[in-house]
Amino acid sequence: MQVNFQSLNRAAGDLAAFVERRVRFAMRRRADAVPQVTVRLEDLNGPRGGPDKECRITLRTEGHGTLVARALATTWRRAVHEALLRAGHLLARVIGRKQSRRRPTLPGPDAA
Repeated sequence: MQVNFQSLNRAAGDLAAFVERRVRFAMRRRADAVPQVTVRLEDLNGPRGGPDKECRITLRTEGHGTLVARALATTWRRAVHEALLRAGHLLARVIGRKQSRRRPTLPGPDAA
């Protein structure tokens, strides 16, 4: 799995190693379905404070399209945590939906 990290904010840029570790841990069970993850951290209203730290996670998946999860928080770590939770739930829901559409094979009339 390839993890891309993007941020224009210097304080968020220091979190690159932390973000990559967290992404790999959160996606470890579905790494085969997610070849590329992009994490973008952005401070929406600058130094004014408030819940303005945005983390946007884009998952490029095999056979399920592109999924995007987003979270706002007061700290970078909290925003990353919440966005990863949402991305994990979204991925599990999409993969589960695809699997539930498969029809089970029924035994033929001679199977009894």
